[in-house]
Amino acid sequence: WSDIAQAPAVSTLLPSLVGAVEPGFDYRVYLGFDTGDAFFDKAEHQHDILEWFRANVGRPVAADGIRISLMILPFHNQLRKPGPMFNYLSGCAVADGADFVFRVNDDTELVTPFAGQLVKAL
Repeated sequence: WSDIAQAPAVSTLLPSLVGAVEPGFDYRVYLGFDTGDAFFDKAEHQHDILEWFRANVGRPVAADGIRISLMILPFHNQLRKPGPMFNYLSGCAVADGADFVFRVNDDTELVTPFAGQLVKAL
C-alpha cells in the first residue's frame, strides 16, 4: 500500500465502527502490526491513521456521547502467525483496564451495534 485508504483497517473496519458502537461503553481499538512492516512501521502512516480516525470515527461518535480511542502497537511476531499478535493486543487491552475484549480482523465490517448484546449474553 502507498496510502492509508488502501489498508483494510482504514477502508473497512474503522469506518464501520461509527454505526456499530453504542452509548454506555468506552471503546478502545488496538491495531497491531508486525515490527518491520513496510507500511505500518512508518511514523507518518501511523500519524495519518490516527488523524483519520479522530476525524472520521472519534468526532462523529463523540457527538452521540460515545468515547472511542485508537492505539497502534508494534509487535515482534517471531512466528509470523496471527495468534501471538491477537494474544499481545488482548493482553494490552486487559492491562489498560478493559472489562471485555472483542477480537476482529482488519477487514471485518461491523454492521450493527454489538457491545450491549455481547455483554448481555455473558
